[in-house]
Formats: sequence, C-alpha cells, structure tokens
Amino acid sequence: MQMKPYLIVQGIFSFFDGSFPCPSPQVLSSDASATSVIFGFGINQAFLTWKQQNQLILGALLSSLSMDVLHLVVDCLTSISVWSTLEHLLLHHPTLRLCNYMTLFKIFFKVMILSPFMCRKLRDYLIN
Repeated sequence: MQMKPYLIVQGIFSFFDGSFPCPSPQVLSSDASATSVIFGFGINQAFLTWKQQNQLILGALLSSLSMDVLHLVVDCLTSISVWSTLEHLLLHHPTLRLCNYMTLFKIFFKVMILSPFMCRKLRDYLIN
C-alpha cells in the first residue's frame, strides 16, 4: 500500500504494472549503399535504456525489502517480476502475511525496549 503511491509519484510505476514493457533487444536496421540496401539486426538503444532503468529500480526495490521477504524474490530479474511475485504471495498466502506482521512486532518491541523516547513518540502518534 505504501509503495504504489510512491512509485506512481516518482513516475516509475509503469515498470511494475506492465505498461512500459521491455523493448526488443534488437532492431532491424538498414545500410543503404550506392548499389543495394543491406538489412540486418542492430542493438536497440531503447532496450539498453530500459534495462539500465529497470536495474536501478530493481536495486532500490530489493534494498527496501526485509531479509524475511528478500529470499522470496531472489530469482526475479526485473522489477515487474519482483512486484508480481510479492503481490501474489501476500494476497494468496495469509500465513506469510502473518509472519511479516510478527517480524514487524519483533522489531517494534526491540525499538520499544531500547528507546523510551520512541515509546513516547509512538504513543503520541497513536493518540493523535
């Protein structure tokens, strides 16, 4: 819920929802000489740009995941594959959701024990 609005505002959600698919790695190119035209395949610059942007986004997405979730997407090579894998797992496996909540509670209690200031801050936030 938090990630989607952020990704939309950043203008990169199209990498996650499939509306900006990966271009073809190669394009048909032509070389017109004086007597004939030669057709061949060349590297698609749009593909290279897309791949570079996707890897940047993928790195940022993976760095935002906890270790409890990261192992679930270790085989994903694109941002859309990470997004769809997590979406599927979290929507269809309530036990995974519960484990994630338990991890959050563990972190919460560690913070509460280590920082009375954080306890007051959280209490004030919840009251208001």
